[in-house]
Amino acid sequence: MAQQVDPEVARKELNRLLLLHAQARMAVDTDLKEQQRLIRSYLGASDGFETQKPDDIPLPETPTGPSPLFQAITKLAEKTMQSDEPDPMLVGWAALGEKKWTEKQRMAMWLLCTTRYRETLREMGIDAITIPKPDLTT
Repeated sequence: MAQQVDPEVARKELNRLLLLHAQARMAVDTDLKEQQRLIRSYLGASDGFETQKPDDIPLPETPTGPSPLFQAITKLAEKTMQSDEPDPMLVGWAALGEKKWTEKQRMAMWLLCTTRYRETLREMGIDAITIPKPDLTT
């Protein structure tokens, strides 16, 4: 058996539900508009919000090209190749290339350039003092 509902009570309940639905819809629309406003202000629209551009930080200069040590080793290798007894160690280091040198090899080459081959480099126009000492701490 179906229970009879008073039409007046049903109408009032329907009006109440429609009013609740309209209020909820208005709240959602208001929240959506607020979110859109915040997004526009964040993306650059002038709604009173301004962002500060970060300070320009200069990047450290990275040396390009061969290092002074590699230049010295290359010139020494070229000179020793023209002699009667080429130094195979210098020729090998020059042929190997700077990128493949180990830190200990760099230190050994620097020591040779600043001691044994110092005068030879000076004759070729390279002052051994200008060749920076390799850092073994890295």
